Amino acid sequence: MNEATTTKKNAPPRVPITAFISEDTRDALLRIAAERDLSLSSIIRVACSEYAKKNTEN
Repeated sequence: MNEATTTKKNAPPRVPITAFISEDTRDALLRIAAERDLSLSSIIRVACSEYAKKNTEN
């Protein structure tokens, strides 16, 4: 997984999203975030970006 490397100054415009996930998934994501010293939001942004890129390439 790529690591978040943007700062607030150079971050692209963002919009809020809401998603319901299982507690197990949330707990796994929180562990991953803690291991990498990242926020849960950073982990979710990277995961969503990678998913979108993977599914829009021809």
